[in-house]
Amino acid sequence: MTRPVTPVSALRPVSDHHLHMFRKARGNPETGEPANIFAMIAALKAVSTDEYIPVEELYESVRALSAKAVLPSGRKPKGFIFGSGTVSPNFREKHAHSGPLVGYDRYTKMLVKGGHDLAVISDTEQARLVQHEAFLMVFQKALRVANPGRDPEKLLNESLMGKIGTDGKRSPGLWDEVSANYAINASGIIITVTPNALADRIFVQSELPELLTNPQITCMNGKPIEDFRDYFYDLVQKGMSNEEACKKLNHDEIKISSIVYLTGYAGNHFLADMSPALRFDFTGAHSPDFLNRFRDCVPPFSAHEKDLEYTPVPEHEYDGNEAHVLVEHS
Repeated sequence: MTRPVTPVSALRPVSDHHLHMFRKARGNPETGEPANIFAMIAALKAVSTDEYIPVEELYESVRALSAKAVLPSGRKPKGFIFGSGTVSPNFREKHAHSGPLVGYDRYTKMLVKGGHDLAVISDTEQARLVQHEAFLMVFQKALRVANPGRDPEKLLNESLMGKIGTDGKRSPGLWDEVSANYAINASGIIITVTPNALADRIFVQSELPELLTNPQITCMNGKPIEDFRDYFYDLVQKGMSNEEACKKLNHDEIKISSIVYLTGYAGNHFLADMSPALRFDFTGAHSPDFLNRFRDCVPPFSAHEKDLEYTPVPEHEYDGNEAHVLVEHS
């Protein structure tokens, strides 16, 4: 989205009172007063077009919010979804009934509609604030004040998603921090929608390292988390850096076990009782006991679901954009 651009010279900081109210919304850890995302958003919406809130104040407000996923139903998540990349054309061609090519963000929306109490990063307060248009408007103005002369949209994108330097390495952005916090607070079952996750994106660089060290994780993509950890630490023992080991782990182990390859695209019936995953032939998985391990990590198989047929995504839910590259955080 292109946002209205006020010249930097015309921008002024918000009043002390306004800033005080914005800070107050962070709560007070000493008194036990929690941060209030609704008060933060109200304060951001009240910022006029020629005003800004200093960028560090915005970072501090994001950090004050919870990174724990809370489902709209109020129930505790039974699993946590991590996504990056798109469902590839090769996958679509291989599975004739797999539906239109979609980005991971649309794919995960189908996952969470299945009623399986699966969490996504948008279920955290930190992500909800960073995704909010009021935050993005004020954040961009603050960045422009701190970096005069830069292209506004490019500056915003790099600050959110990270920047590729002249050495080819990517420096982290705000989404890296929010995503890492989401991984730190995840527990139990992890499901990845990462068949085409790139090595220099947020999942590999910021989420995966936290998942590997999170003691609350039990399995990922149907395999015990220890399998991934053992593979990672073996690579490090052989002399790889942590960063390179994460990249190779993603390429060798995580991509091929991504939920995309396990299920196909089953439209409105996607992942009913997780049974589509149990029906898959698993030929792409490297582990001979992969199927049994996956069964250990999902709800019981429902025999009545085994003959579900593909139901197309309703037109109003699919925008026809076959490219559908990354549009959110990973």
